Amino acid sequence: MMQETENEAFVRPLLKRGTALSVETRQVIVGFAIILLVTIIGMLLTLQGWKSRPPAFDMLTYFNSAEHLLKTGTPARYGDVSSYGSFPPGGTTWLMAPGMLLFHDPRLYEKFGSTLLHLGTLLGVFLLARRSFGMRCAYLSVILYGLSGLGLSFAGSLYPIGHPFFYVWLAYFAVQWVTCRDAKYLAAAMATWTVGMYVDMAITPAVLILPALWLIYRPPLFSKLHLIAAAVTLALWYPYLQFEMERGLADLKSLLRLHYIAPANYKEAWCDPNLTLEYLTSPSMPSPSGSNTLQEAQSKGLTVLDRLLRRGRRVVVNFNEVAPSPGVGLLLTMLALSSLGVLSVTALVSRVCRFVTRQPMIPGSMTAKSSLSHAVIALQEIGNKIETELFVLSLVVPWLTLLIVAELDNQGRFFWLWPLQAIALSAFITNIMARLRMPSSLLWLSYLVLTGALVIPPFHSHEYATNAQTRVKLWLRNGWAGSDPEEVRVVDYVSNQIRSDGRDHAAIGYQIFIYPFMAKYNIIDKQYKVGAEFDLLFKYRHAIRNTDQCAEGLSSADEYRIVQTRPKSGPEEPRHYFDLPLDKSYHLLRRFDLYQVFKRD
Repeated sequence: MMQETENEAFVRPLLKRGTALSVETRQVIVGFAIILLVTIIGMLLTLQGWKSRPPAFDMLTYFNSAEHLLKTGTPARYGDVSSYGSFPPGGTTWLMAPGMLLFHDPRLYEKFGSTLLHLGTLLGVFLLARRSFGMRCAYLSVILYGLSGLGLSFAGSLYPIGHPFFYVWLAYFAVQWVTCRDAKYLAAAMATWTVGMYVDMAITPAVLILPALWLIYRPPLFSKLHLIAAAVTLALWYPYLQFEMERGLADLKSLLRLHYIAPANYKEAWCDPNLTLEYLTSPSMPSPSGSNTLQEAQSKGLTVLDRLLRRGRRVVVNFNEVAPSPGVGLLLTMLALSSLGVLSVTALVSRVCRFVTRQPMIPGSMTAKSSLSHAVIALQEIGNKIETELFVLSLVVPWLTLLIVAELDNQGRFFWLWPLQAIALSAFITNIMARLRMPSSLLWLSYLVLTGALVIPPFHSHEYATNAQTRVKLWLRNGWAGSDPEEVRVVDYVSNQIRSDGRDHAAIGYQIFIYPFMAKYNIIDKQYKVGAEFDLLFKYRHAIRNTDQCAEGLSSADEYRIVQTRPKSGPEEPRHYFDLPLDKSYHLLRRFDLYQVFKRD
């Protein structure tokens, strides 16, 4: 054999390096292809039947503020009214505005912004999982999150409950900050968090990741980018901060302290303060007044142990949301906690070994220690990456914080944690089980079982299975987009009546079933009133203005009256109403299934 020349010896490592780079490039391309595919599938699923879903009442303030932003260029000073009766920031307005420019139907206004956030979240999940656990974990994490129930819920709506997009990228920049020892990533992480807070403040605990990582790893703190991030943050938050200064920071204090500040004298804003909200009861559904009183009494009587147990049960909240049954949700919770436990222990062992030996622990050094089994060696290899420690802290710190401070009855506080929880589930199979050299058949079965338990939960539900034929028939008859719901058909009919008189406005009253806050919050924000979702359809579909702006939704001067004959089916549907019979001057124009339209003679 000829002796290798000096040039060949020089070129061979370069060729190997080029081959490795090519493999990595191909893996990244495959990853981006999976991200795009999951995004497209997710959006197709969320858009199925979009015509049948009228705009949600909770989004009406963002519709109006987005329109104002596009017409005048003036940013929203605040968002909707929170459950505490306080005003949060109005960041969702910026996400709503592009959809308003692109689409003419208000039922699609949210879709452009929600699609961008969903795509960005999947990209963040991919990069974070790849950085922490490798390419296989990244592939699986994208699929699990992107097509899970919570993932699809975020993909189809801009409802502000703390979007996981900002949490995922905060965690990714935090990992980069520590591993690269570069303070510019700290600036990026802080900017991501402040923008996410401007959209919704539910992600407040996420910022605790940064001081926790600094106390342990002491990465650099200062960068020139901090000034740019601070300037962008101040410019974005300025309208809301100015609004808050005028109100003595009352809303910020309420949101951060979880303190209820809605005024008790809400009836003073009503056109008729003598009206009373009634509740339609049924034999299987007791009056809410009694049940609320009992619930409050029980809540006040909870012992410390009871409260701890109730907080502990919230560990499974997200897993129950994405699982076909509570039992599967509990199993997923145990799997995620086991994953975090193994990763934490192995990371701790690796840190101790590195401290003792003053060098990184590598597989070769461990094989010399005959007392350690192959399983221990494999698990220690997992914890030998500092990214493992950073990921665990990025999930555990905000999760524990929420378990301590979040309200006992507000499950939505935990939803934005789901992407990192999905990565933890993926890591158990792709890193822990694979490192233990489980049989390939068992690994593939685990992939299939985990994916089947999480992906597209509606297909797992009994309700979906029993109505599958009905759904297929509706798709074939009405198309993928579905058909207009009764609310839209009622609005279209009344609008045609008004337009036939050559007018663009009328006094339209609503005697419908509502949630109490729809009338009570009018004293806080005049945009809140009974029937505001109908007003929104009149405005954006037909440019019809309703001159009846009474908080209770009706008045003696109404020309038209839309009456709901019965509540919609379902335990969560509203059942409160104002009992105000129609006088003899109204006559019936048309009947729909749930609604009747009357006009005054």
